[in-house]
Parts: sequence; C-alpha cells; structure tokens
Amino acid sequence: MDPDQFSLLEALMREAWGDVVPAEEWAIARSMAPDRLHIAFQRLDAVMDEERRLPLSDAAIKAGMDRIAFFRLRQRWKRDRSLRSLTPFIGRAPRRVGLGKEGASELALKLVKDAGKNADTSILVEQLIAQSADAISRQTATRLLRDASARASADPEVIEQELGSEILVDFSGTAMRTAIDEGGHIVAVCLAVESASRIILGWAAGPISRSGTMLLETLFNSAADYDDVGDADQIPGRLRIVMPEDFVNSAAFLIAPQRSVEIVDSGERRFGRQLIKLLGHRIGRVSLHPRAYARGEPPANGMSAARIVSLKDATALIGEAVRHHNADRRNVLIDAVSKVTGSQVTNSEVSEETGDALALKTMLKTVDRWRDGRDRLASTVSLGRECASALAVLLPPMIDPAR
Repeated sequence: MDPDQFSLLEALMREAWGDVVPAEEWAIARSMAPDRLHIAFQRLDAVMDEERRLPLSDAAIKAGMDRIAFFRLRQRWKRDRSLRSLTPFIGRAPRRVGLGKEGASELALKLVKDAGKNADTSILVEQLIAQSADAISRQTATRLLRDASARASADPEVIEQELGSEILVDFSGTAMRTAIDEGGHIVAVCLAVESASRIILGWAAGPISRSGTMLLETLFNSAADYDDVGDADQIPGRLRIVMPEDFVNSAAFLIAPQRSVEIVDSGERRFGRQLIKLLGHRIGRVSLHPRAYARGEPPANGMSAARIVSLKDATALIGEAVRHHNADRRNVLIDAVSKVTGSQVTNSEVSEETGDALALKTMLKTVDRWRDGRDRLASTVSLGRECASALAVLLPPMIDPAR
C-alpha cells in the first residue's frame, strides 16, 4: 500500500474509532503484509459506507465480496470492532491449509469432548489419524489434540473443586522479532495462568534478557487485578513458577519459607511445556514457541516466519491476544454456569464478551459454589506478590515493588 492509501486508511480508522484509535489497532495495521493491508482498507471503507446508509448490496460490491459474505463480515465487525474481524491471517500471508487439516482440528475437539477428562491420549491419536479426511502424522495429531484440550469447555465440577488450586507462571518465545534498531530480539512472553479455568491472570512481554523483570511484572499485575476476587487470607493454592536464569541461583533461598510455592529451575526444556498443555500453541493470533525462548532463536521453520515488529507493537498485539483469549474463556465459564444453574446466563453484565479482569471477576462471582476457589485464587496471587517482592531485591533498578 502506497503512502497515500495508508493516509486514507488512517483517516478511516479515526472515523471508525474516533480521534483516539486503540494502540492495538495501529499495531495490527503496521504489522499487516501489504496485500492484507489493502484488503483491510477496502473492507473497512465498505463497512463504514454501509454504516453511512449505503445499501448492503452496494457495500458488498465495494468490498469485493458477495452479499452473504459481506453480511457475515459486517456481523463480525459489529461483534468485534477491530481490523482483525475484517481481515484473516493478520500480519502475514495466509497459510495454505487444506480443508481436511481444518476439519481435523474440529474433529480433535469433538474427540476430546466425547472422551472426557480420563481420556487415553494414545487412543485419541489413533482415532484422529483414522477418522481425519486428510492424512496427518502422529505428531500433528498429538498437537491438534493438545490444542483441542485447551479449547474444550470447562467442567463446572472441576472449576468448583480446583479453581485457584494452581497458578502456573511460565515463559515462551513467540513468532515475533524486534527490528534491528531495537536489537533484533525474539519477543518473549511471561504468562500467569489459573490452571482450572485457563484464565490468563497476568502477563509481560519483552526480550529474553528482560525475563527477570517480566516475571516480577506478571506476579505484581496478577495480584493487583485478582487479589480482591475472594478472601486473600485463606489457605492459598500452589504457585508454580518456571524460573528464568536471572533468579535460578537465588530464588529457592528467597522463597523457601513459602511452602505453597514450587520452583522449576533446572533443564533447558522447562520453559513453556506446561503453558502449551494449558493454552495450546497460540493465544489469539500470537503463536507460542517455547524452544525459541530456551534457545533465543527464531521458530524452527526459519527466520522468514518471524514477524518483524517494534517492541511497542508486539506488546500491543500480545495484550490484544490475552484479552481475546480471556473473553473466550469467560464464554466457556458462562456455559459452565449454565450447567450449574440449569438456565442460560442472560444478565448483560455477565454475558457481554469482554476479557478484562473486572468482567472475569464478575463471572467468577456468579456461582456461590465457587467461593472456596475464589478465595484460593485471591490468596495465591497475593502469595505471588510476596514472592515478587522478595525477588525484587535482586533487580532494584528495574521494578517498583509498590506497583
């Protein structure tokens, strides 16, 4: 897209969102491949014209789509006013994925749901290979089933029994790399995940060299957002921290008095393995590459696969991915609430599709039987803050413990 067209896109974006366009939308636009940016411009122009009362059939022609496809596009835009809803495969050319491979992903989800929590993974792998429309390898089948498990709906009884019982704090690389003038580093992410609900409680992003600070930010932010979801004075669950190299030699000594804390501090392959089990290989549009974190290298399919972005844009994209992941998990919890109460949740405050901490806490407070879990969650994130305060003495210039 030439500069004049990009200026027109900027004007359209300001019309769509007002003078203050969300930072993540600018990040999405700047990270798009040129052909995708052109599609985004064409469709956004058509959608905005349709909002100005251009007949739907005319707007569809302007978007280069048939009437039905444009109607669906408009519905996505109304649900999620984002460039992401207008253009698939944001930031890169679309992968050539056969219908059979996509069908295998949905088949994997069905198999996981039908099998329940006591499923034998080896049996599911054989079933998926046998039933998939396309030939898939055992490795691919295993990955699809792992991703499907992360997408599966939460069992309300599991939520009741296990909410807050474990919070995992772990690291992974991504498929993004900063520009050369920012060091050309792999963009890493630190995530705190509540294991039963798979809600991301806190996160931080940056180069691998900043891992110590990222860990502290994640722990402090998780506590700031969730320590009031329940009674933080109750017995905490387990806080499992996959420790970065910055703290490996001192962390055990500093946190030793906290018996509810498990520190994983040995082995190059410790990073990201548990994250993948909980979240699958991606959150939103951000793919997770644990080996890229461990080795500080691009994903295995080469440097060409790494998206070159500024650290500011990478952070905005990851933030957007976390919010949308949490919004999806919130919808899963709504389904779980419906199973507990026997009726569909209709309260607008609960059913609105948002993934911020306030909305998630509202959701968790909906079911009285989850009270013990909420107390464990509040207590465990508070424990995380205590650990971060203890560790912060090792990085005094980099983090403010009072945050």
